Amino acid sequence: MIFLNKFTVLTILIVMLTACASIVGEVDPTKEISLEGTGKALVFADSDNTHVSALTRGKNNHDFITRLDGKGLHRLGGRADFPEALLVEPGRHNISVMYQYYQLTANADLWFDAQAEKSYIIRSKTSGMTIYFWIEDQATGQKVGGIQEKK
Repeated sequence: MIFLNKFTVLTILIVMLTACASIVGEVDPTKEISLEGTGKALVFADSDNTHVSALTRGKNNHDFITRLDGKGLHRLGGRADFPEALLVEPGRHNISVMYQYYQLTANADLWFDAQAEKSYIIRSKTSGMTIYFWIEDQATGQKVGGIQEKK
């Protein structure tokens, strides 16, 4: 019986560690990140936690990254179920995002072409019952990428 309990606990720990390890490149959105010399790009969601919004945000407005290039990013624990910032390789990426305001959510599938050592921000704006999503180059504010077409 004790062996079974230790085995069960070990199995649970391995599954949890594997789940955490699969979120490669997640970074803390509240910290300053230097991309110099990394060859990576940063993409992050405009939300309460990132404190970079040009738009007025309510206390519980959050944008999360739910998928990157077809890979689900759900995680256990933490402040949210999904990351708000990721380091990515340069090149074309498909990214799924979710806007959350208390219990209300909206989702979108976007694409963008990341360039090394540049930062991109996922923006959202509400208008009535509609949520608009887009990605901007953080330095210039120019919209990049677009809505992923459904196949």
